[in-house]
Amino acid sequence: MSFYKLVCLASLAATTAAHFIVPNDDQNMSGIVVNGIPSSVREKYMRLANEALFEQSGPCPFAAYGTIIVNHTSDEVVCRGANFRTGDPTIHGEISAINACTAVFAARNMTASEIFAAWADLSIYTNAESCPMCASAIRWAGFKEYIYGTTIQHNYNAGWGVITMSSYDVFQQTRQLPGYQTIMLGQILTNETDPLFSWQYNENARGEFFGDDLAYMIWLHVWRSAELRHPIAPSVLTDGTLRLTYNVLVIPKYKKEAITSIRIDSIGLNSFYLKMQSLFVVLWFLIAVALYVFNKLVLQRGKTKLPLPPGPKGLPLVGNVSDLPPPGKEEYLHWLELKNAYGPISSLTVFGQTIVIIHDRNMAVELMDKRSVIHSGRPVMPFGNSCGWEDAMGAQQNNASFRGQRKHVFQQVGTKSSVAKYWPLQEVVVGRFLSRANKDNGKNLLKHVQTEAAELILKVTYGYTTEAHGADPLVELVDQVMEEFSQAYVSGKWAVDLIPALMHLPEWFPGTGWKQTAKAWNKNMTKCTNIPFEYAKSHKGRSDDVSFVSKALAQGDVEKGGLSPLDLDWIKLAAVSLYTGGADTTVNTMYSFFLAMAMHPNVQTKAHAELDALLGSNPTRLPTFGDRPQLPYISLIVEEAQRWHPVAPMGLPHRADKEDTIAGFHIPKDAVLMPALWWYTRDPVVYHDAETFKPERFEEPYNEPYASNVTFGFGRRRCPGYLFADASLFLIMAQSLAVFDIKPGVDDAGMEVKLEHGFSAGVIARPTPFDVRLLPRSATHENLIESTVEKHGSEQSGAEVIRKMMEAQA
Repeated sequence: MSFYKLVCLASLAATTAAHFIVPNDDQNMSGIVVNGIPSSVREKYMRLANEALFEQSGPCPFAAYGTIIVNHTSDEVVCRGANFRTGDPTIHGEISAINACTAVFAARNMTASEIFAAWADLSIYTNAESCPMCASAIRWAGFKEYIYGTTIQHNYNAGWGVITMSSYDVFQQTRQLPGYQTIMLGQILTNETDPLFSWQYNENARGEFFGDDLAYMIWLHVWRSAELRHPIAPSVLTDGTLRLTYNVLVIPKYKKEAITSIRIDSIGLNSFYLKMQSLFVVLWFLIAVALYVFNKLVLQRGKTKLPLPPGPKGLPLVGNVSDLPPPGKEEYLHWLELKNAYGPISSLTVFGQTIVIIHDRNMAVELMDKRSVIHSGRPVMPFGNSCGWEDAMGAQQNNASFRGQRKHVFQQVGTKSSVAKYWPLQEVVVGRFLSRANKDNGKNLLKHVQTEAAELILKVTYGYTTEAHGADPLVELVDQVMEEFSQAYVSGKWAVDLIPALMHLPEWFPGTGWKQTAKAWNKNMTKCTNIPFEYAKSHKGRSDDVSFVSKALAQGDVEKGGLSPLDLDWIKLAAVSLYTGGADTTVNTMYSFFLAMAMHPNVQTKAHAELDALLGSNPTRLPTFGDRPQLPYISLIVEEAQRWHPVAPMGLPHRADKEDTIAGFHIPKDAVLMPALWWYTRDPVVYHDAETFKPERFEEPYNEPYASNVTFGFGRRRCPGYLFADASLFLIMAQSLAVFDIKPGVDDAGMEVKLEHGFSAGVIARPTPFDVRLLPRSATHENLIESTVEKHGSEQSGAEVIRKMMEAQA
């Protein structure tokens, strides 16, 4: 690596990670709208083009060209690109991004003409004016817009004399190309793009190399106004010490400044390629953390007179990092200690990030339900995003993609009429569960419940029939992915979630083993997203296929005359969200139901009496959905099961999109809001004798509130498929109670074991293992189970097709 690249590594890494460059105040573009897009949006995407440089090429590509391709209709980035040094002279940032999009479109089975037509709906942002080759490619493609930052003239003035022809000249000299309507916008956000290029062409900015001593100046511009700039000046002295001193405007509002110095000793200059590279990575990391925390702790202080919710006192810089849940401990019990110490709402600050823990149901409803318009974001979880969950509906921000996915789910399984269409299928699947559980008296109950939930949701989502006997490859894959999800989104578990700057550390750097974990989990998530969707597409149009994917694709064909690539993406992501979100949560509620029945035989006795009154003591059929009005106690059991064992004891966290106040406390913008669902279902002020499974609590004289009002989520984040989940729970509980006596397991001496109710650690908390028996209530009931299965018949599994698809992607 050359000396100049080392300079680049320090300057560009510090620029991006520590955010030394601040908004484009000097261009005075505020309020300008071009082609329907305001300047603030233009600036946002130009910054993403800058970031694409580091995402694609690492922390310091030698040529600082970054490009993104944007769909402004959906307000999202489609592809990214940056300069690569591969020996191929055509791989410039713009060409790289165009190639990336072409590959994405081709993977969606778009024809060449369809791909060519797609460019007309997209805008290409590049942080510097394109060379004639790239400008010609942009012109030829026919992009809707071409937006650049730093000009060719600027780079020429800085010392780069290779090219003087502007993009405007290239466009002017082309005729009769599809891109004749391309709109060109130049010099956008140049105060943030120019510094990335100045160092490359300005000898004075680069510095000099003198024997064994290294001394140079890196110029990064920090604006409070167009005239006010501050340099960063690192130098390596003759004794091998590197000293980095930088001036940063920390509180422009009050015109105050802070000067911070970092001195790192004992750095030799022998073999300085690797040592200096490691050094700059460390420096970049320290600077990024220091500025991030300083901003959170100092800059944000004083903006409100109200205090944060109370909480333990933190340490300098790192805050309350030692107050996060320790590994292996149930998170809801750890956070309960804060409630006991500080009251119904408390907070921590970890590396400048505020976490608000809400142990009051009414406060949670007020913030995340009634004020959902400003509290529907999701915390940025870099580790979970690295695992491939970033675009899934549950982890998405409140953006066009989230709304598009939610719309598709709601249309297919979000209304009573749409859910009713799946009733016959649900009855078939539950009948098979009863048969499997009867054969071993519930010895492998968890496996049977997992198979039932997977069989139902895979059939509903993708039209896929699971393996009737033995392991099913898709079920195993999704079980694995859901376990990984439960671990990936535990707040505070992964260092990178606390210090996002760690994302940019190389994989060889000590302490970055999580990157390999994320890479492996991302591979599983990609398979889980793509393979069943492609299976469903290949079976589209079959008369017996009423799956979510098939119906969504068909509806798009009818209403729109075909679906756009964006719509296909939304359907694919909505499908995997429907399955992964529904399968595991439903499993845990079903599983805990059988534990509750074995622990509370009095509830079973009352349920049996209600079922026998409807069906008789020697029934000839199982209860169905049509019987639900006559089975009110069973419906109360469904509600109590969700209260007794909330499957996400700390819910899924929200993010405050704007600052807010509640109960006299300040909620900062971007604060993480954690609803303590477990406590909401145990609060003695709300629920009497809360550890007892008691369906009567929802009736007179108690009239305690349904837990499902909060366990399915809040506001715009409420599960759009909750009606489908409720129907599934009702049917398996009603039919299981109709045919089984559910009893504790027995030990080697034939004595019933003692059962206890516990929660496993993780975002999705399964009951801790237990042993129960499912015994037919009579020979009549056992015969009813088997006759029901025979009546429904069997279907051919799609497992072999899935196995082959998995092998092809291995």
